[in-house]
Amino acid sequence: MNSETDNQEIVLIRRLYFLFPDTIYAKQAVNQLQGMGVEVQDMHTVANNKVDINGLPIAKLMHKQDKGNFVEELFWMVNITVFFAALALFLSDLFSGLSVQTILPLIVIGVCAYFGSKMTDIPKVTVEDFGFAIKRGEILLMVDLPVDVIPQVSDKIQSTHPEAIIGGIGVTIE
Repeated sequence: MNSETDNQEIVLIRRLYFLFPDTIYAKQAVNQLQGMGVEVQDMHTVANNKVDINGLPIAKLMHKQDKGNFVEELFWMVNITVFFAALALFLSDLFSGLSVQTILPLIVIGVCAYFGSKMTDIPKVTVEDFGFAIKRGEILLMVDLPVDVIPQVSDKIQSTHPEAIIGGIGVTIE
């Protein structure tokens, strides 16, 4: 289930979060995911320093930082800024008389509203949401998957690992 395809088409990737009570269950799930075609580089494990996670794919610093959340917030701030700038321009043009220049800010406002509504559909799960469970000794396994296989993978792990808690789906940028 590698995120790259032969013809280099863009594949939307989401990060699926699983919490496991101990290393044994997490290792079983990693093996099962590999059997389903998930690459090791698409799995990332986070645990506190007291938990032995040898044999599990360790999350690098970049995987713990949730770049997808940062990019989403950046786009949101740019979107809001452009929206209010266009609104101010529209209102000033409106008071000075209707013209072709009045329509341009209105179009920008519509585009910003559209993209703003689309951004609210993006899941907002991050590593920080699992801080308490990690401190308690649980193991967080993050799996980067194409959107179309998430239900299949999630159902399989849930059916074979009832001890696992599915913590949600987030955005990832690799």
